[in-house]
Amino acid sequence: GHIEDLELNSVELPLFIAQFVTLVHALTLNEWSWIAVVWIWFLAGGLAWAWYREGLGTRLRRVLLVVASLLAVTLVIVGWRYQDEQVRRQAVIVVPQASVRSGPAENFPVLFEVHDGLTLRVEEERDGWMRIGMGGDWVGWVPAASLEEVRRRPEPHQG
Repeated sequence: GHIEDLELNSVELPLFIAQFVTLVHALTLNEWSWIAVVWIWFLAGGLAWAWYREGLGTRLRRVLLVVASLLAVTLVIVGWRYQDEQVRRQAVIVVPQASVRSGPAENFPVLFEVHDGLTLRVEEERDGWMRIGMGGDWVGWVPAASLEEVRRRPEPHQG
């Protein structure tokens, strides 16, 4: 509700792509992972059946090809959701206004201004500065103190 900047990421997608993205986001990463496991079991079961029968019939070959294709699509979706949920860092501007500069220091020129409440993608951190992106060419550096991360990377497991 506090965003004063334009929504720069609101690009209209073609209808079938928008429907696909809606379907992908309708399920969680865990649910997509379970679907991939189910496809793997179907594929393994079909291959075991073919081995038992000592050959692949035309119908079984087609079924296994469809299952393998569905598995490939599901694995791409799992990778996409993992990247989106677990790897990408996001932050929100927490100061009334911040200058986005072309480099990580006060002496770099100001490219544009951002306002409190704007969600950004964190791409890099260096010397108390964060390189942020808002899509397209809207990239620059802001002081780390003007941002608050809203989704942190998972901590590496100690073991």
